[in-house]
Amino acid sequence: MKLLLFFIMTTSIFANEVLFDEYCVSCHFKEKISFKQMKAQRQHLKAPPISVVMERIKKHIVVKIDDEDVQKAVVVAYMQDYVLEPSIDKGICHVNCYVQFGTMPSQKGKVPPKALKQIVSWVYDTY
Repeated sequence: MKLLLFFIMTTSIFANEVLFDEYCVSCHFKEKISFKQMKAQRQHLKAPPISVVMERIKKHIVVKIDDEDVQKAVVVAYMQDYVLEPSIDKGICHVNCYVQFGTMPSQKGKVPPKALKQIVSWVYDTY
């Protein structure tokens, strides 16, 4: 039973990473790098690496309740909203990211809602 549960969880995680690869990796690469490393490589990037994005989001979206599930739910909801309707007003990126990359184009109609939820959940858990 434990092996089956492990297999299901592993398959689900892999499937979510595949969704990220399908919809996001053309702009946000997956390698974990620091903001400093990103600045050094910025001329080769279309958008900030997802590790830098998540570091910034987790730093700035803080839930006062000490509950990881609540924190994840709030961050996932923020990310889903931002991906579908991005704006500088909602954004929490460093100002230099907006100067270099601009505002993310809306993914509304491009990423199915179920896939988006799986992607942002995987991103939260991975980074």
